[in-house]
Amino acid sequence: MTELSDAMRRLTDTWTMRVSVGDGDRDQHFPPLVDMLRSRIVPDGNQTGGGSAVNTRNVLDVKSLDLLTHIQDVARAWLQEWRIVATGELKTDLRSYWGHLNTLHNTDAMDDVTFEHLAAYPDTWAVNIWDLIEPPIRVSVRGLPCPAAASGRSSTRTGTRRTT
Repeated sequence: MTELSDAMRRLTDTWTMRVSVGDGDRDQHFPPLVDMLRSRIVPDGNQTGGGSAVNTRNVLDVKSLDLLTHIQDVARAWLQEWRIVATGELKTDLRSYWGHLNTLHNTDAMDDVTFEHLAAYPDTWAVNIWDLIEPPIRVSVRGLPCPAAASGRSSTRTGTRRTT
């Protein structure tokens, strides 16, 4: 069987990340990203999402649902194109997708451009899931001095340069 890429392994299997804690490092174990994404669709089992009254709680995390649906659609559409029966279990279908994709490429039944396009999906999915779970830090630049102006030169919107 074909070895899973790092992204595909994180999507379908438990995985470990080394994190810094205080003075040292430790291993943090995580469930498959697909399971983490699936658990986000109905936050907290709809127990605490949004308010105390039932009618004010969040029903769905639409971004998570949209991403999960996209992953399912892409993987299962390609399995159908390759005449492979989808199992209905997404992690198994993703492993089948990856295995068959690599088999087709290794036997020269698929060109490099198509392979690279399809092989990039798991990386994109893993990044997108992780960004939903642990959003990237955003730093507001409003009110901060312009790095170009700090050096004594800056440009206006019209492109003219001025020295400060």
